[in-house]
Amino acid sequence: MKRFRPVLAVLALIAVGTVLHAQPSQVVLRNAHLERVIVAEPYLRTASIVNKLSRETLALTSEEFRLDLDGGNLRLTARDFKAGPPKTETLADGAQRVTFQLRHEASGIAVQLCYELKAQDFYTRKWLVVDAPKNRLDSVDVEAFQTDRPLATAGTERGQPVLIGNQVFGGLEYPVGENVV
Repeated sequence: MKRFRPVLAVLALIAVGTVLHAQPSQVVLRNAHLERVIVAEPYLRTASIVNKLSRETLALTSEEFRLDLDGGNLRLTARDFKAGPPKTETLADGAQRVTFQLRHEASGIAVQLCYELKAQDFYTRKWLVVDAPKNRLDSVDVEAFQTDRPLATAGTERGQPVLIGNQVFGGLEYPVGENVV
């Protein structure tokens, strides 16, 4: 029996390459490279991102996302939505995904907010699906946060990443997206 223990230990490490820890008020996506802590109270937001390689924690004051609707007459952030419980899943490739359903009661706008982390990735993916049948969606800020760390864009063109305190970067996989510091 002793000779099988090392093999089992290796298999256990592979199986937990990406960890998704979910409680009603907090979700943690974690792998060997980073950790993203998402809290649900008093509203849904990212509380911190940890660069596990440098052991630096980026504390955030976050609105999580921002929607501009109806020619600027309506601006909503995660603070304006009621979030349902997180739905967690492990995908076929081992990635961990967490999805929140959010609803803005006054307007009937619904947002599906998804986060995904693979074991080998040094970044998380985040996307929104917005259902605003009675409103015109003008723009979406996929990330909306403040930090005490210096921010800089890596270039002057649209779609360039934003460097955050030389520890973390943010960017869009949409080449004409605009990153604003």
